[in-house]
Amino acid sequence: MNLYLAVAIVLGLISGGIVILHKLVTGRRHIRWLGPIAMIRTHKGVHFIDRTASLCPRFWRAFATFGIFATFFLMALLVYTLIMNARYIVQTPTASPGAVMLIPGITIPLVSGIIGLVILLVSHEFSHGIIARAEKIRVKSVGTLMLGLIPLGAFVEPDEKQLKKARTITQLRVFAAGSFMNIVVALLVLVVTLFLIIPSFTTPVNGLLIKTVEPGSPVEASGIEAGYLVTRMNDANIYTVVDFLREIDQADLKPGDKVSLYTDHGEYMLEAAAREDGSGFIGIQTACGTIPKGIFFAAPLALRSVDPACYPVNAGVNPSMFWFIFGVLVWVVIINYGVGLFNLLPLKPLDGGLMMESVSKKYIPKVSSRLVLGVTLFTLFVLLINVVGPYFWRLFV
Repeated sequence: MNLYLAVAIVLGLISGGIVILHKLVTGRRHIRWLGPIAMIRTHKGVHFIDRTASLCPRFWRAFATFGIFATFFLMALLVYTLIMNARYIVQTPTASPGAVMLIPGITIPLVSGIIGLVILLVSHEFSHGIIARAEKIRVKSVGTLMLGLIPLGAFVEPDEKQLKKARTITQLRVFAAGSFMNIVVALLVLVVTLFLIIPSFTTPVNGLLIKTVEPGSPVEASGIEAGYLVTRMNDANIYTVVDFLREIDQADLKPGDKVSLYTDHGEYMLEAAAREDGSGFIGIQTACGTIPKGIFFAAPLALRSVDPACYPVNAGVNPSMFWFIFGVLVWVVIINYGVGLFNLLPLKPLDGGLMMESVSKKYIPKVSSRLVLGVTLFTLFVLLINVVGPYFWRLFV
């Protein structure tokens, strides 16, 4: 979508939506205006939260307790990663941003993005509410935040007085529940996608499928063309993309080095050519293949690199429908995993910041406020470097 058109649509939804909401709900008690943002409350979801929490309170408390340990670990890991990435950005003006905003239709696909955000918000906020009720804390209402006709988020409103008086462990369970549930949802969808959907509906290629070759390269000169499947390089079998990348890295090609490629069209002998920096290359420009499942657990964003050419669907399966559903699942994983982690930043009023505040008030009450403020400002500074640092440095390079 054209950027100017997208911006125009967004501004139209915001300005037009604010006018519409003002006309429809002016004077009603269930809406509160926070500047241009409408906070719309309802009691319709409270009964569902109560019923879900009452099914097995012990399970929910155990779930949230485990979530406390998991989220504190992920919080520390996330902060360390952002600091290291901010350091790299400062030292490398050409670096890419370490974080981006998720805007359906602009930075992420429109339909898949909206579905992923809805699942994110519902699972996140209802988890807060379920754990609150399991801890005997009243939930006053549920609702949504609207910027015009654009939903910014959902919320569950527990009784703040009860929550403030609750034990520290209770507060931590409630605060950790939302982000932990998002990460659990992401992992569950990831597992179902990798171990059920892909094996059931596709037959991945066994090797490296060449998509394009570099003009004038040794590969082109040898007669290898796009569509050839590489199954062996020198003495190593090639089953996945990682196998090929590992062999290329270990070969450390120099100009004149001999390379043998075994393909579904026969064996080819190549001689590496020289690049300007003196290194050798053979000239496979783009390719795809099966991706080891472990990579997706380490970096869920890698799901986007699954190439339909290397994961052909089985007979009887509609390719367009399959890849649409797969795209939705991909963004459900990425959004829940990414935003779940983001909410764990020690940045008040995010969940991570509230967890930090709860612990500091318990153990170091005299300096709690200053500590929370200091960590919040530091985290915000590091986050800003990750988001806008590369664009800022390029103005002066």
